Amino acid sequence: MPIIFAVGHHISGFIARSDSLKAMDGVRAAVCQLEQRFAFLPISDDMVDPDEPSSHFQCFSVLTQSLTEWAIARSSEYPIVYIETDYFGGTGAQAAVVWKDGRISVGPLETRNDDNSPRTSLRDSAINQCLRFLGADCVGHIDEFAAVGLARHRSNEGWVTSGK
Repeated sequence: MPIIFAVGHHISGFIARSDSLKAMDGVRAAVCQLEQRFAFLPISDDMVDPDEPSSHFQCFSVLTQSLTEWAIARSSEYPIVYIETDYFGGTGAQAAVVWKDGRISVGPLETRNDDNSPRTSLRDSAINQCLRFLGADCVGHIDEFAAVGLARHRSNEGWVTSGK
């Protein structure tokens, strides 16, 4: 009998144009290059105080109030997206929000893929909608998520250790 490995996808972090996105001051974090001139800043343990309350957005489990404030401040200079994925064996959820000019422009959005949730097309998933707002193009790919290269690594650790 063959061994079947269930695969998960658990990432959280910020996406913006690669010429704009920089790591947080005083924090060891890797800004990873994506396709289409985007960059991904995965959330590291150094960026999150375990005692800090989470943001007021219920669809995010990693986003804290200080990370939200950091993103809002950056958004006065450039649009910035925060994303989270939490999948295992094809079932799970993703969520995303876009800030621009100091306020929310898209979302927060959540897409669930389980027996109790209505089916959402890939094109309409939370992260794809936010990536389209930033200008991502899915031509030649299944969706914007794949087009910018977010499927390259399945965890923040994978992003950080690869550096790309």
